[in-house]
Amino acid sequence: MSLIQPSVAANVFYGYANDTVPSSVSRVEMIGTNAVITSGYGLTLYLKSSASIELVDLQTDIVSFQYQLSYGLALTEMFVLPGDSESLLLSQYYTQGTPSERGVLLLHSGDVVRTVLPYGMSLIQPSVASNVFYGYANDGVPSLVSRVEMIGTNAVITSGFGLTLDLEPEIRSGENLLFFSSGEVVDPEAMIRLASFPGLSQPPSVSQPLNHIWPDMASGRVYYFVANSATFAAYSLNNYQLTGTVRVPGIFGSPKQLVRWGSNGLAFATTGGQLFSIQSSIVPTNQPAELVVSQTTPSSTSLLADFTVSILVSNRGPGVATGVVAYDLLPTGMRFVSASCTQGDVSTNGGALTASLGTLNAGATAQVSILLRPDAIGSSFNYVRVAANEPDPVMINNVASQPIAIATQFAQNLPLYIGDLAYDPPRGRVFAAVQSAGAYSNSIVQINPLTGSIEQSLHTAFEPGKIAITSDSQFLYVGTTQEPIVARVDIQAWTNDLTFGLGNDFNGISYIVGDFAPLPGQPHSIAVSMHTWYGYYTPQLAIFDDGVKRTNTLLEGGGGTYFIQASPNASMLYVINADAAPGFAIDPLTFIPYAIDASGIGAAQTKIAGYASDFKIEDKRLITESGQVINLENYTPQGTFPVAGLVAPALEDGLVYFLVQSGSVGTPA
Repeated sequence: MSLIQPSVAANVFYGYANDTVPSSVSRVEMIGTNAVITSGYGLTLYLKSSASIELVDLQTDIVSFQYQLSYGLALTEMFVLPGDSESLLLSQYYTQGTPSERGVLLLHSGDVVRTVLPYGMSLIQPSVASNVFYGYANDGVPSLVSRVEMIGTNAVITSGFGLTLDLEPEIRSGENLLFFSSGEVVDPEAMIRLASFPGLSQPPSVSQPLNHIWPDMASGRVYYFVANSATFAAYSLNNYQLTGTVRVPGIFGSPKQLVRWGSNGLAFATTGGQLFSIQSSIVPTNQPAELVVSQTTPSSTSLLADFTVSILVSNRGPGVATGVVAYDLLPTGMRFVSASCTQGDVSTNGGALTASLGTLNAGATAQVSILLRPDAIGSSFNYVRVAANEPDPVMINNVASQPIAIATQFAQNLPLYIGDLAYDPPRGRVFAAVQSAGAYSNSIVQINPLTGSIEQSLHTAFEPGKIAITSDSQFLYVGTTQEPIVARVDIQAWTNDLTFGLGNDFNGISYIVGDFAPLPGQPHSIAVSMHTWYGYYTPQLAIFDDGVKRTNTLLEGGGGTYFIQASPNASMLYVINADAAPGFAIDPLTFIPYAIDASGIGAAQTKIAGYASDFKIEDKRLITESGQVINLENYTPQGTFPVAGLVAPALEDGLVYFLVQSGSVGTPA
C-alpha cells in the first residue's frame, strides 16, 4: 500500500498496492491494535446448472470455496454483506412446488453459519448495515416488505403490509430505500411508501427476478429498463419524475442484468445472448452537492397543544444544489395548522407537506417550520427527506425521522364519578358535577384541564346532575339527579347564589333537570328542560328568571327529554324532542326552533322529523350526537357524519370532535 487516501471515517482509509501485478485496492479499518483489510479480489458466482455457489479469486482464478444448494432448491438472490467480504447472504426457492420460498441462509467462507429465516422472503437486498437486510415475500397475497436485523442467532423482523403492489418480481436497494419493478419507492426503515415513478408497468411475476432496476444514489437517479421495450428510463430522486430516456436498437430477447458503470455508463444483458454497454447523457455528470437534513421536535406533547417541528436543510457542497425539495410525511394523530420556510414556498397534500426551497449554495442552509396540533393520544413520528437535482454523494443523511409521544399531562388520578361537565373559556377551566360515590362526592369542582388538578370544590346538599355556565361566565346552574330544584353558583364568589324549585308533575313525582340552556347575554335567565326523576315522564320546557317561571311553557305526556340550546342572541330556543311515546308525545323525534319572548316559549318556526339525540350548536350549525348536521340559517339538513357519540364542534378549525361510540372512525368526515 504505497498509495493511501482517507475515508470519511477516522478509523478507515483506502490503500492501493502498485508494487505488484495485478494491483489491488483495499479498505483498511483500524480496530484497536488490529487492521481489518478488505481487498477487491473475490467474485461470487452462482452456477445455475449445478445449483452451486463459488467464490473465485480474481488474481489467481482459483475457486476458494464452493457451496452446494440442497436438492430441489435454486438461488433467488445473493449479496456480500457490506463491510464483510467473507460473508454471503442468499435466498433460495423450491423449483418443484409451492410455496416456493425456502428461506435465507448466511454463509461465511463457504460454510453455513446459520439459517436466518426458514421460510419466506425470496427477494432480499442489503442495507447500509452489515447486520440488517430487507426482504420481500412475493409468494403470497398480500405481499410483505420486511426489515430483518440479525442480532446474534436471532432475527428481529419488522414488517409492513400494503406498501407495494402484490407479487413484485424484483426489488433493488439503494442505501436506505427500496425500489420495485412497478416503480414504487419504499423506505423500509420507517416502513413508509414514499412515491411511485410514473409510466412503469408491472412486469409479470416470475420465480427468478429480471434485474432491470439500478438505483444510482450517488447521481440521484434510478434507472429502469422499461418492461417489454428497448428503452432506458432515468428517474430523479428529487421529485420522482422521469428525467430522460434512451432507446437501444438491435435487442434480441428481453433485457436483464442491468448495471451502472463509470461516470455515465449503463450495461445490460439480454435473454438472446447479448451484452450491451452504452454511455448516455441521462446519467448526470454535474458537480455533486451533499444535502443534510435534521429536525427538532418535542419528544412528547399534550393533546390539542400546538407545537413546532423545525427542519434544517444544509448543503455541504462542493457544488450548488438546485431544485432543493423537502418532503415531510406529517405524523398521524396530528392536525396541520400552518407552515413557513426561510426561502421558497410550502404546499400540503393530504398528510404530506412539500417545501420547495430552490437553490442552496455550498455552505448555505434553509429552515422549514411546521405548526402541528395533536388530535389523538398515542405515539407517532415525523418523517422528512430532502433531495436536489444534483448528485448527492452521501444520501444516508438525507432523511430524518423523529418519534413524538402524544399524551395528557394529568396529575390528577382520583376516581371522579362525574354527572356533567362545563367549560369556562375566559378562565380556561372545566367545572364538573361530582356525584355521590368516590372522592369529592356531591360537589362542584373546578379543574385545570392542562394539569388535571382540582383547584377548588363546592359541596352541595344534593347529588348534582346537569350543569351549565352563563355566556358571561358569571353563574353556573346546577341540576340534581332526584331533587326538584336548581341551584345557581356565583363562580367568582364560589358560593350558592340561588336555589329555586321545579315542582312536580300531575302524578306528584318530582321534576329534575334533563337539560339546561342559559340565555346568552341574560345570565339571570335560563331555559330548563325537565322530566320526572322516575321514568322521565311528562317532559316540560320552561324559562326561569331568577327562579321565577315565565307563563308560556311546553308540556306533554309520554316520557323522554327535550334537548335544548339557545341561539346566540337569545331570540330562539332550539329543541330536539326525544319523547317517542306514541299517542302521548307532541311532535316526537323532531327538531323544532321556538321563538323566545317575555312570556316564555313562543311559536314554532319549523319542524324537521328524524332527530332524537342531544346536540351542540356553533357558527350557525347544529350537530347532533348522532352525527346529523342542520344549517340554522335556513333550517335545512346538511348531511350526517358516519359516527355517533358525544360531540364537541370546533368549526373555527373546520373540525367536529366525536367521542365515538358507534360507526367507523376511519371514514373521512
